[in-house]
Amino acid sequence: MKFFIVFPEEIFEEVHKFLLRDPSTEQFGYLFAGANTTDQFVKLLVHTYMPACEKEDLEYQSTGGVCPSPKFQMRAYSICKTQGHHLIDAHSHPFDYSDSVRFSSIDDRHEFGSGRQGVFGFTSRWNPGMYHASIVFGQNSLDARIYRSDEGRAIPIDEIQIVTSKLIIPTSARLQRSRLFHQKTETEITLPSEESTVEKKTFDGGSFGNEDNLSLRYSRQILAFGKEEQETLAKTTVAVVGAGGLGSIVVETLARLGTKEIICVDDDTIEPSNISRILSSTQEDAYQRRKKVDALGRYVKEINSDVKYIGIADSVLNPNVLATLKYADYIISGTDTYSSRLILNRISVQYLIPYINLGFGMETDAEHKKLLSAGGKVIVFIPYNWCYQCLGEINQQELQIELMSQEDRKMQITRGYISGVDIPNPSVLFLNMTVASLGICEFLNLLVPFKNRDHYLFYDMLATKLWKMRAKKNPECPACSPDAGILGRGDLLILEDIRDKDSKSNLPDNL
Repeated sequence: MKFFIVFPEEIFEEVHKFLLRDPSTEQFGYLFAGANTTDQFVKLLVHTYMPACEKEDLEYQSTGGVCPSPKFQMRAYSICKTQGHHLIDAHSHPFDYSDSVRFSSIDDRHEFGSGRQGVFGFTSRWNPGMYHASIVFGQNSLDARIYRSDEGRAIPIDEIQIVTSKLIIPTSARLQRSRLFHQKTETEITLPSEESTVEKKTFDGGSFGNEDNLSLRYSRQILAFGKEEQETLAKTTVAVVGAGGLGSIVVETLARLGTKEIICVDDDTIEPSNISRILSSTQEDAYQRRKKVDALGRYVKEINSDVKYIGIADSVLNPNVLATLKYADYIISGTDTYSSRLILNRISVQYLIPYINLGFGMETDAEHKKLLSAGGKVIVFIPYNWCYQCLGEINQQELQIELMSQEDRKMQITRGYISGVDIPNPSVLFLNMTVASLGICEFLNLLVPFKNRDHYLFYDMLATKLWKMRAKKNPECPACSPDAGILGRGDLLILEDIRDKDSKSNLPDNL
């Protein structure tokens, strides 16, 4: 089990600025967090900072120590107990200019106790089920640990992630400040080193499982973007929602790039009209009406057997399917429905997972003889920045139709209340490939930046132009505003089925 702390950039900078505001005295504050809990990891999702900024908030404060007052402590503990949050104690060692700040013996006594119960032991008994962690900031580094009540001890945080509108920085628990804040050195950031063995696999074309041949496989990419990006890809899980014209291209590209794990979600089957657009599809797939995710999985294994591929032949609106997206570091969507975009936006905000939405559209005249317009969009959503609902692009009428049960929809069509829902939209492979490639480019730029970050791109195929669009955060957004109570809440909020009719899950056994 690994443990992470995930910070939105704005909160991280607020905490850093406050804790190191005075080099002569230590500072203290509490971080409230949601949790993303799986069988593989626990991520504490920071969403609120409560600094000790009043005299009555601290019992004592000096150059060599700081301690919150009992009243301030109980205020934080009560908030966690009544609202279901997890807690992170944050304080500073402003006198420490080293590259490896550490918790002091005073910190140990406060958290573990010496002759009396420490705060970790108290909160584990007073509020069972609450994760309690702590983090200390030095001038050039930080350190973090989390208390394991089942073991009666604290263990180091494996990784701290900072989700920003500029980039996502995966860091070790101890990290030099310069690598966090200086643009010139951001590409120097490395993941924690892990010893791993690579199983050697032999194919007719040679051996691809050993490290040397793996380097050869990605040598051209490494020449372009560096070894760091390749190492990051090899540790990244991406959820791709939609295995159609866009999604199949995204999945194949990720597999060829060397992504560690791909979760692909789509409940549709392959039809003859799909063969011209879905790269993995064959005539036999269409004849057998195979699931898109199954055909794509077969294709992925032929491309790169080292990639862990999980295909889920079910609707992304199913809460059980949504729960699998918690494992993803990034979400890329190639769906064409408002309902799927709405729910993926919710997951992104709730679990602090960056979400890239890809879309395209083509319009012809009534006789389908003249192409009137064609293009696509790439929108990159970073939690704590603006979100999909801030854009105001959701058609409420279309959304309502999508969420209807099949029975209600048929009834409405029969009565003439809705029309055109079953008319297929025009689509061509080369437009899909253009949009998907633009999206993959922005995804890679999130991993290890190599260009300015673009959050909203519009491609006009007929004009052969690429436009950069601007969006603004809506302070009253029902999804991402502070008052909405969704941002970073993680498992505290239940993943509900927003459809009119429940459907059974069809999850694979290997998840």
